[in-house]
Amino acid sequence: MNFRGASATIRPVLQHVAAQGYVVELAAGSGHWKVSDPRTGAFLCALPHTPSSRQAAARANAVLRRAGIDPRPDVHAKTKQSRASTLRPVAQ
Repeated sequence: MNFRGASATIRPVLQHVAAQGYVVELAAGSGHWKVSDPRTGAFLCALPHTPSSRQAAARANAVLRRAGIDPRPDVHAKTKQSRASTLRPVAQ
């Protein structure tokens, strides 16, 4: 499936979901990708079309996990400790 317009952050997650056999389509006018069950057509979850955060893929995986879909395994959010190590100390 062509995920034209999806950001580079979310595109691999969408491709992973589609490869599992779920129906992924852009919902008209909402700016979100709609994920539905191919057998029943039931709506499962929505993922952002162009997320505004670097953690978007990790958040999308959390949404997929809650919907009962196997998330993409190589996407992880940064832990608080790893984020803290990248911050510069404030000069006083």
